[in-house]
Amino acid sequence: MYHRIYPLFNGCFSIFFKSVPAMENIHCFAFLVVDEDGEMLLVDTGFSPAYIPGLNTGFTRNPEHEIPAAIDKLGFDPLAIKQVVMTHLHWDHTAGMNDFARARFFIQADDFRGLLHLNPNEETYYNPNHWFNLLPQMELVEGDYELKPGIKLIYNGGHTRGHQLVEVQTRSGPVVLAGDSPFNYD
Repeated sequence: MYHRIYPLFNGCFSIFFKSVPAMENIHCFAFLVVDEDGEMLLVDTGFSPAYIPGLNTGFTRNPEHEIPAAIDKLGFDPLAIKQVVMTHLHWDHTAGMNDFARARFFIQADDFRGLLHLNPNEETYYNPNHWFNLLPQMELVEGDYELKPGIKLIYNGGHTRGHQLVEVQTRSGPVVLAGDSPFNYD
């Protein structure tokens, strides 16, 4: 089965910590994936301006960059999304999970196991308030997993213990939605 991928721009944020170089104007995206039958899948859910860790943080976002509004602007019903894949559980990917509270969330089990082995200050990378109430709707995946025809979840670790990629089969060939794979802390 073939799918179309729609990038959803969620705005930009900047983080300033004492001990690391400033990270400015980081663009945040989620992805809407729609199959030939019109069934939707969401990859990640963006950040919230209400929670950006660090000192003197900032953001830029217009109302149309809220993930549900961006989906609606494309002509799709955000409430019809039944599956959401989380590349990992960092705060800048999980803030909109409650906007899709009727969906099932697919997350690598190792991302939860990694919460038990955080490095000092790494707890600021997470905001369980984004997802704790959704635990009953979470499907924990162990390694590579074919979610449905044309959608594969690929375990790659690195950025977080359970980071995963999403391989999407399109008419032009496979496309990999890599989450934060380029940001490997190893």
